[in-house]
Amino acid sequence: MPLTPRLQSGAATLAITLLLLIATSIMSFALARNGLLEQRILHNELWGTEAFHRAEALLEQAMHELQYQDPATLGWQAGEPGWEVASLAVPDLSLPEAVSAEGYSLALDLRRRAAYPEWLEVMARAQGSSGSGARLRQYVRVEANGAGPAPWRVTRLPGSWRDF
Repeated sequence: MPLTPRLQSGAATLAITLLLLIATSIMSFALARNGLLEQRILHNELWGTEAFHRAEALLEQAMHELQYQDPATLGWQAGEPGWEVASLAVPDLSLPEAVSAEGYSLALDLRRRAAYPEWLEVMARAQGSSGSGARLRQYVRVEANGAGPAPWRVTRLPGSWRDF
């Protein structure tokens, strides 16, 4: 008896191959989406860390400047009831574009209660163009140092930012 080819001999193979192709495509898209999500998370973390370091550098700069500048000459203005506000000049903390392509808006603000002018609240803010940002706050006491290279002594209040 001669062998005759069946009419649908490859139909099952074709169906299984198509199912495997669809499953592989779905897995590939899911892995690519997961990779993009991880990349976004990494960039946000890096930008947030960079903003934090810039705000920390601003805070340290403010501590240094307060040692050499009379707090009474900072141009205090009335703020919220019972508070006075002032701003310090922001130093240039820009990095080469090869290191950081994101631009940051930096601010260094001071607040004090009118009743306690020697106690200051120093606030450093670094806000990135991508939305990442950091804000640090340190409470300090500024008093005359007497003799010494720095005319003012800045004492950090423990627990407000760092314990020194």
